[in-house]
Amino acid sequence: MIAASETAWRGSGLVVTAGERFAVSARGAIWLSKLLGVVMEPKSTRWVRVAGATEIAKPADNDHVFTAWADEEVELFIKGLSEWASPDGDLISTQRAKTTGALRVRVARTDAAATASAAPDGWRYL
Repeated sequence: MIAASETAWRGSGLVVTAGERFAVSARGAIWLSKLLGVVMEPKSTRWVRVAGATEIAKPADNDHVFTAWADEEVELFIKGLSEWASPDGDLISTQRAKTTGALRVRVARTDAAATASAAPDGWRYL
């Protein structure tokens, strides 16, 4: 489980090698307002990186297959209403908007094909 209030990247326990495929699946919700019923799905808040690499990635859906872009442990982060300071995955501020909830995330090697992105060529979710 990764709580909405966490402010640091969390290791997944899976170490990958560049070119290897891995799946990231998440369930749960991050609540902006339970009173108003405003919730963010995992695909809207979850980010992935390979530790030590200078690239972070945004899954296109709650279940996503990546091709590893570096050798190291896969790390996860929940980014609600905060802003990136750099493409490395640093936040401008560790002060975060108050949200509640958590995501259950599973990371595992897979032989499945990498998820195709519907984003235009060269698009980055930063």
